[in-house]
Amino acid sequence: MDIVSPGGVCKGITPENFGTVSITRNSLVVNMFYRIGYIEQMGTGIMRIKEAAKEANVAEPTFELSGFFKVTFKRNEIDTSSGRKRLQAVVPPDRKRVVIEFLEERGQAKTPDFNDITGLSDSRVRALLRDMVRDGTIEKVGDNRYAYYVLKQQ
Repeated sequence: MDIVSPGGVCKGITPENFGTVSITRNSLVVNMFYRIGYIEQMGTGIMRIKEAAKEANVAEPTFELSGFFKVTFKRNEIDTSSGRKRLQAVVPPDRKRVVIEFLEERGQAKTPDFNDITGLSDSRVRALLRDMVRDGTIEKVGDNRYAYYVLKQQ
């Protein structure tokens, strides 16, 4: 799968520093997204994409920076008994089920408690928990470092 952006990368981003520096086009928009919680941390997107590919056991995506910005995601190929190759489906573990079972067992848990059981980074755990709160599976109780999660009462 290819994703192409006609805007290219920001001025100052080179193949050598790509994925290690963060330059914004519009700091006002970025600041607003950060304050409303839509952006957790700037400059981590490329690293997170590579981490997600590693977790899914697929090839690391390739990036093209000339003119257009292009990222290419590839699935792993496996040999079949007929000698032909086919694409292997990538099915990550059901992490939501793991979170639910963990909360059923413990009653409540804080964000760091989910890192080991899901195998995800801090930012990915926060995104998973935020999605589960949005879909009504769990509830967040409290704020900031005092927050914890419980199963939503049906």
